Order: sequence, then C-alpha cells, then structure tokens
Amino acid sequence: MALKELNISKLIEASFGFKVSVDGSKTIADIEDKNATLILNCTYIEKEGKINDGHAITWRIKDGGNLVGFAKPWGPDPIYYSAGMYLRNRSELIKPTENSKHALIIINEVVCEDEEPSYECSIGYNQEGPQDPVSEGLLISLQKSSKRPLDIPLIQTTELQENEDLGLACVADVGKPPGIVKWWRFRTNNDFTLIKESDQIPNETGNCEFVISFNITHTVTKEDNGAFFRCTSHNNISKDEGPKDTELLRDTMKINVLYEAKILNITKVPELNFYPVSTSRLNLTCLADGNPIPTEDDYKWTFQSFYSNTIEEKRSTGKFLILQNLQEAQSGTYTCSVSNSLNSTHSWDITILVVPKQWSVLQCNSNPCGALEICVDLRHKYKM
Repeated sequence: MALKELNISKLIEASFGFKVSVDGSKTIADIEDKNATLILNCTYIEKEGKINDGHAITWRIKDGGNLVGFAKPWGPDPIYYSAGMYLRNRSELIKPTENSKHALIIINEVVCEDEEPSYECSIGYNQEGPQDPVSEGLLISLQKSSKRPLDIPLIQTTELQENEDLGLACVADVGKPPGIVKWWRFRTNNDFTLIKESDQIPNETGNCEFVISFNITHTVTKEDNGAFFRCTSHNNISKDEGPKDTELLRDTMKINVLYEAKILNITKVPELNFYPVSTSRLNLTCLADGNPIPTEDDYKWTFQSFYSNTIEEKRSTGKFLILQNLQEAQSGTYTCSVSNSLNSTHSWDITILVVPKQWSVLQCNSNPCGALEICVDLRHKYKM
C-alpha cells in the first residue's frame, strides 16, 4: 500500500525569531509494506552562533528519553542515545547542512512499537540565545489491511432439522485500525443475505494485532436447505468489496435441512367438476415436499364413498392413483397421506363426483351449475 504523507505544521515560536518544527514528516505507513518508511523531520531556524556546540539538536520521546542527537553543520556526526538504540539497525540519520537546516531520522523496517510514543524535537541554545524551544509532539499512525478469516471449523454439523439453531464461528485478523467481521447466507437460488456483523473494537496505539472471534447462531428453515454461509473480514484499509467479490472470506459446507413431508396439492387429469359414468381414465397426483423426499412407500391413498362410512385403502403407485372406467359408486372423497423419516404424516383430500351420462348434457333455464347441484343433491344425495 502506498505511503501517505501528513504535513504537520505545528511550530513553537520562541523569542528572537527562533523556531523548531516537525514540518514535512512522513507519519503514516503500512506495517506490512516491506518498503514502508517513517520520516521524523526536525526543521529549525537560528541566528549564527546561537546553537550550542555538540549534539544540541535532539529527537526524543515526549516525556521520555533522548533518542538521537544531531550537531549543527560542520559539527560531529549524529549519535544514538541509549533510549534510541532500538532504532540503530533500521534507521538512517541525516544531519543538517549549511543549506538545509533539517535533522532527519528515516525509520526503515517499520515495527508496531514505532507508533506508541509521541516524538518531539528540541534545540539547545547558548546563553546568548532564547530558552530552548521544543516542537509540538509528533504522532505516528500505522495501518494494516484486514486478513482472510482463519481456516478453522466454521460449523460443527452440516445436517439439522428445520427450526434448529446452527452455530457459526469465525475468527479473523481485522487489521489496523480494527474493522469488523460479517456473516452472510447464500441460498441455492443465488440469493444472499447479511445475517449479522460484529461490533467494532477500538484502536490501540502500539498494537497491530486485532483478532475478532465472532460466533453467532442462526435458526434454519427449509428454505435454507442446500445453503452455505460465508464469513468475511473488513476494515477501511482493505478494499471493501461485496460478499461475492472479496477474497477475504471463508465458506462453510452446504447444509442439509431436514423437514417434515407436506402435501402441496392434488391434481386431476382431466380437470373437470364432475365425470360422466364410464370415463375411461382419471389420474390423481399427490404433490408433496419434504426432506428426505418421500419415497413411493411413503404415500397412502384412501377412499370413502358418498354411500358408506367405510374407509377403503386404494392400491396406488406412490403419489399416483389411477381410476379407470368410472362408475357412480366411485363418487366420494379420496385422501392422500404422506410421511417421511421424520415420522410426521400430512393428508389432503379431494372430492370426485361421477354422474350419469345424460346429466353431462343437462340443460337448465337458470344457472346450470346451481341447477345441477340441486338435482344431484335431491336425487342421489351427492355432495358437491
């Protein structure tokens, strides 16, 4: 990630027009960029002969120890003080010259600890100069993109029953400043939904590891059968792409949601309000859903005639019941029952009316359907 520059114009004015500043410092870096650098730039103005000889220009930790000492032009080379030895093998020191009144520390191989202190620069003057001026504090800001969630078990089971709770567990390094973790659901119809996102945790100076463990429960429905769940990691340094495009993700396996068998409808072919005697064939189909899918042996057809209270089991081929050469005695209620391995039975019934052939061409002066209902009810006690 490219470094960002932050020009901090915080100057301390002293008497005689002397001043020291940290203008032009480069204070933001990506902690994971091997080429990242931080630049601490102490800029000063002086009148000739007023700065002390020796290492009078000092970079130090605010309210702490001295890090590096610089001398004015033609003076001795810069030195690291004991408090600055941690910088010695990964920094460059550039001393002031006659044409450039800058004392620079260029920090290479940036580490997280570089962010923690507040830095400041001070100038030591001789008795003819002002009281030693000190710059405003300089703060470092380190950044890191969020990471792909860890490759750990995201779910403990892939098979459960409808209305059971599914536990979802995701662990991710959410970068610096810390971001969030999101859980998504992807159904078989390519529909995806954000289930929940984690709370954002506060940033901490000097800390570059922010790991969120985000565990939630999701109550599954039969519509979730075949779905999978996706965990994604985000912060404002990462490119915040949608759940379909980001690479910072982990997916669960697809889940198998078991649910009870249920009849959706019974269809008739041909589709008529009533059937003339000797109709050659009537196909009844019991349309059902369930997981596991009902087998042929899971269907049962029964029949109760209009003329009897006896319930008769009909021979059928699974969901299909075929009636041939219809007779009036076959008028009545046909019931389809279905179950699956979840041991729950659901039923649906349909009424079939078989009438004499001459009734199929019955002509009435009034509403034909209404006249037919009365005629059938009075003469044959059929129910419409």
